[in-house]
Amino acid sequence: MMAIQMHVVHMNTRHQSLEEARSHPDGLAVLAVLLVEQDTDNANFSALVSGLKNVSERGVSVNLAATFPLASLLPGASRLSRYYRYSGSLTTPGCQPAVVWTVFEDAVPIGRAQVAQFQTVLQAGLPGSSPAPLTDNFRPQQPLGGRRVSASPGASIRAASGPAPPLARVRGALLGLGLFVALPEPLGARFDPFPQ
Repeated sequence: MMAIQMHVVHMNTRHQSLEEARSHPDGLAVLAVLLVEQDTDNANFSALVSGLKNVSERGVSVNLAATFPLASLLPGASRLSRYYRYSGSLTTPGCQPAVVWTVFEDAVPIGRAQVAQFQTVLQAGLPGSSPAPLTDNFRPQQPLGGRRVSASPGASIRAASGPAPPLARVRGALLGLGLFVALPEPLGARFDPFPQ
């Protein structure tokens, strides 16, 4: 079951701030990875899961950069060549069209107990609202709206718009790691790299 989609968010280094980056179509680059549940924990997510208890209030962040290599959360090196790319928008309000999305074809395993830990995290929501569990915090699928989806040469589904640029061209400063929990319905059932 696809339970979580992980976003690794980067800001284009040509921009001085996140606010400025949000006003440009290539201001942000997001690497999106689908996480699939398995019975056993994935040790690569241990530091991330253990840090969850420290982010229980709005505006609180935890720097885990020194505790694990970010590459350990991505598909294995031999599978990094299978992805889809398109210019799109943020998944959070104001949903600015400022993101170059790279969606990896191959999922990464995560333990059921680890997914359950994410479900215990409370999201603050809007100021003045009551905290709620971090579930169903995703934006509904949006119309393609004339955007073109490119497939990497290694992808199993070919794109009509030609090949995607090499992954090495996604450069910028790492801003953060977001995990978007979609439960109880599997996220994979809704994901379509070529929506109509």
